Amino acid sequence: MNLVKKITLFALPAMLMLPLVAGADSTLTEAIGTIQTFISNALIPFVFAVALLIFLWGVVMYVIAGDDEEKKKTGRTYIIYGIIGLAVMASVWGLVGLLTGEFGFTNTDPTLPNVPTVIES
Repeated sequence: MNLVKKITLFALPAMLMLPLVAGADSTLTEAIGTIQTFISNALIPFVFAVALLIFLWGVVMYVIAGDDEEKKKTGRTYIIYGIIGLAVMASVWGLVGLLTGEFGFTNTDPTLPNVPTVIES
């Protein structure tokens, strides 16, 4: 990789984060809160739905395969992947719930360091 690509690879994310850093603490906290809300309210249910659809698609493929062993094998593979995906996600979700309950975590918001603000004169 040449030097320009390396600089772009590392500098671009930093430049994109600059507006968040410029607003300091409150803007960064709001951004992290927005990301957490998106993950918990949209992304996790979407991933569960995708795993469920993969499982159901495998069931449909297996049922309509008839005597074709290759199609049955493909359907069986989708079923197994769907079950593994659902089991892993449910296990992690349960483990996080157990650990937060066991250790008494009620506030899982990140604690951010105090960043001094720049005063323009």
